[in-house]
Amino acid sequence: MYSASLLKRIGFFKNCVPNKMAKTDSGSPILFVAASVSVQKKYLYVDVKGYSQLGVSWTLDYFSIYGNIEQFNGPWNRLKKYLSETRFVSDNGKNKYRIQITLVDSAHYTKYVYEFVKRHPFGVYACKSANNLSPEKIFKLFPEPVLKHIGLNHAFFINTEEIKNRINEALTNSFWYADSKYQPRWFPNFPENLKDYYLRLAIDTYVYNLAALEIAATYYCIHELKLKTLDWSTFWTHAQCGAFYEGSVV
Repeated sequence: MYSASLLKRIGFFKNCVPNKMAKTDSGSPILFVAASVSVQKKYLYVDVKGYSQLGVSWTLDYFSIYGNIEQFNGPWNRLKKYLSETRFVSDNGKNKYRIQITLVDSAHYTKYVYEFVKRHPFGVYACKSANNLSPEKIFKLFPEPVLKHIGLNHAFFINTEEIKNRINEALTNSFWYADSKYQPRWFPNFPENLKDYYLRLAIDTYVYNLAALEIAATYYCIHELKLKTLDWSTFWTHAQCGAFYEGSVV
């Protein structure tokens, strides 16, 4: 696995929204925040990323919530509180961000994941890896009979292999300083205090975080902008107008 330590950014720390750095390096402030959750036997692993234009990512937070996964008055309640109440503030104090969408991996402890997402009226969804999707398709909604059976309006299959290819390309593309003024599409930025074990433990949440962004962007383009499909250029244009954060345009 490629070392994330080579992409740590001096002066960027967890729980900070580095908009000054983001504008200089990617051409825009952070515009959208997504979360993803991996469900393990003894803990929930949470990964939160902010995105500036072209999908350049900034890892804002990552941590484990330990406890009995098979009860809701433990780690699940703490996760619900975090997703509902957490706000990130930009380094200039002008912008406040909430988590817009969260994907929770339902491969393990499936019934607990489904019950958890039912407690959220909007923005938190179950997901599952599916490598039989066509390369151009990053996600697919569960079939309607399955959704009806499990009692969910939305749950998603994720093309994990295709997104891993995207991540691998981004992690090995470290020539943006020489090649262009701004970082290339999907370029990852990690905080200075990132632990070295991050990518070993968090590759799944990294994948689902990128999928969450694409799901949200697709639904926004189709249902809010009335487009026929996802248009990344249009999505980022609207995001730069403050569609997904509070405060004045940075």
